[in-house]
Order: sequence, then structure tokens, then C-alpha cells
Amino acid sequence: MLIDVNYVGLCGTDLSTYRGLNPLVSYPRIPGHEISGVIIEKGERVPDSFQIGDRVMVSPYTECGLCPACRQGRVNTCQFNQTYGVQRDGVMTDRFAVHYNKVFVTNTLSLEEAALVEPLSVGYHAANRGRVCETDTVLVLGSGTIGIGVIAAAARKGATVVAVDVDERKLEMARKFGASHTIHSKEQSVLDEVKRLTNGEGVNVAIEAIGLPQTYRLAIDAAAFGGRVVYIGYAKGRTYGHVTNDVLYYRVTGYSAMSRFDGLERSYRYIAKWLKEHPGYATRKEASLFNRRRKSIMFKTWLKAKEPLNALRSLLDI
Repeated sequence: MLIDVNYVGLCGTDLSTYRGLNPLVSYPRIPGHEISGVIIEKGERVPDSFQIGDRVMVSPYTECGLCPACRQGRVNTCQFNQTYGVQRDGVMTDRFAVHYNKVFVTNTLSLEEAALVEPLSVGYHAANRGRVCETDTVLVLGSGTIGIGVIAAAARKGATVVAVDVDERKLEMARKFGASHTIHSKEQSVLDEVKRLTNGEGVNVAIEAIGLPQTYRLAIDAAAFGGRVVYIGYAKGRTYGHVTNDVLYYRVTGYSAMSRFDGLERSYRYIAKWLKEHPGYATRKEASLFNRRRKSIMFKTWLKAKEPLNALRSLLDI
């Protein structure tokens, strides 16, 4: 089917691609993988559940169906995945064609909200990977869009959520999305605060959504013995030595949420329902909007900013 693109969410992957620093990208490359749009054409074999004019969100991933992972049914870890804006051209364009099995109709959400579903669902996946439940205290390192997805999912599961960031504006947003406690890591010791909040034991679940070697280690140190640690962020540099030692010696159980996730449709439906229950989170207060004539201005503004743009997500209005 042919999709008329309305909004594209912008994340750190897009900024790294713009700067020429994304090791997975070959150039030239059109960025963009967080998508909302409208169906404007469809093929004869597309099911009737998809209609011209439907508002949709789109999965940015592919699977080959032939590699060892796909043959096991683990298509989310396909060896030859090609993500929009990374291994193949993305959707910062007027229109694009896509197979209907990657498209999810969402006429109950606005187009701005629909563009937030994919990044927020990553956090939902991470909370599930960490087996978060109502008796847990969960530490979320990073309160950007992915971290907010974790916070919202963990809070909805009944957990006590502790959010960490260097930006007070993001911590304010974390509280809005369900964090019971916040830690400003430039002004407070994360480990000291965690010990204070947990009677010295550490958290049941630590979820890393930043992608730095030091926060990889911090997640381990903040977890209680027998706790669970989930990594979403992609850390560059030496990280895994001391992390794997703690995992191997059973101090914590480690999980990765960095790959694409299974249960994609379930995750999308969950986040779509959550956004519908919390109207207003994709308003201009929560998302910086840039129209397509301002693409280069937006990237230059983001590149020069000392701090990330103050928004849940920056949305490019195509």
C-alpha cells in the first residue's frame, strides 16, 4: 500500500545518522523510522480491514524468513533485518510504499499520537523483559522518550518507579508519566539515593535507557542481589567485561531489549490504548513539531543544543 506520511518522530539514531556517526548506516541514506500517515492507495490483495483514508502507524523493521532466527520463529532477531532510516531509506519523505503486514490501523489516535507509538512501545517491551510486577521497585536510567515508555509501563504494572536523568524538565515529565521518585544525577548520587529508597538493598529491576558504559555499570550496581537488569541503550566503548561477570556469577539476571521485539502488534496496541487513556500527551507541549521545510533547521538546532530538545519527542510534520 502507499502511505502519505504525516509525522516522523526523531530520535538519537537519526541524529547520529545526520552526523555521520551511526556505524550501521551506509550513505547516502534518508533517515526516519517512527511513522504516522494515511493510506492513499492499496493493492488488490490488501485485506478489506485496510481502507483508503485510514490513519496508520508502521513497523520500521523487516524479516527475511530464511535466517536461523526466522526459522525458529524469532523474526524480531532476524539476521538480515533492514530498519527504515538505518539499513534502508527511511520515511522523511512525502510518501512510501509498504507491505500491509507492517501497517497498523489506528483511527482512534491522532496522527501526532500515532508517531509516538513505536518509541514508547520499546519501553513497554523492556518492562516486560524485566518481568516487572507490582511488588518491584524499578530504576529507570534515562527519562527520554524510551525511558518514558518504560516508566509508563512499569507504573501501570503497579511498580514503584525511580526515574533518573540530568535534565529537570525530563524528570518533571517522568513524574507526570508515573515515576514515584526522581533523581537528578548531576546533583545527587544515584547509588546513595537508591540505597536510601530501598533500605540499602537495591532495586528489584534496573532498566538502562541511555547507552553509556558508565550507566551500564550503574544499572548493575543499583540492582539488589537476585535483581534483574535490562539494557535498551546501545553503549559504545568497553562495557561488557564487568557487566558479564556479575551476570555469570548470578548477582543479577541480565536481559537485552536492544533488538527488535516480539509481540510487536500487542505492544503497539497496548501503547495506543495507553495514549488514548491519557489524552494530551502528544500535544505541542509534549512534542516539538517541525514541518518538512524546516528539516535542515531542525537537525542543526538539535546538533547545536547543549541539552536535548525539551519535548517527549520531536515530530517532523511532513
